[in-house]
Amino acid sequence: MLNPRLSRTKTRKAPPLGVIVLDHDGTSFFQQGLTAGIATQGADTRFGSILTAVRDHGVVLAILPPWGHPFKLPGGKPVITFVEDLVSGTFGPGAFHRASLRRVLKMADNIVVNSCQGPELYLATAIAAGIAREHVFMVETRPEQESQWIETIKALAPGRKILLICEKPRGGVQ
Repeated sequence: MLNPRLSRTKTRKAPPLGVIVLDHDGTSFFQQGLTAGIATQGADTRFGSILTAVRDHGVVLAILPPWGHPFKLPGGKPVITFVEDLVSGTFGPGAFHRASLRRVLKMADNIVVNSCQGPELYLATAIAAGIAREHVFMVETRPEQESQWIETIKALAPGRKILLICEKPRGGVQ
């Protein structure tokens, strides 16, 4: 049996079931993988700027799937929590673990609900996390789900401001 104090390998806790976490571990292999991902996505497209922030600025990207399992995000670095609720038959906020969403929303410095897929939003998110060192919670959803997301966020994080990027402006701060 190995003495854990003598073991030279770092043990990292596995991410929660279904949560995809990209956290640069400092290896050239990871660096090359991110560079290839950026080249595939294009640096100026949706995920290109976010992957660049992960690679160059120590940002963590956590992608949450709509499976309702509890999740906890890593701490110590700025985190972009990305919720993609765009699949056909969109799930809405009810498909995500409520207590986990509450915890992530309380951690977030910026909360964004996007229902029109403006590519500039991803660059702004990367800048907020990479340069300002802020946590960002971003939901990408369909217009028919945006009201549900806004109401859920207001219920789980009362008093927090929400940046709403939508096709039909509502006016005012949500």
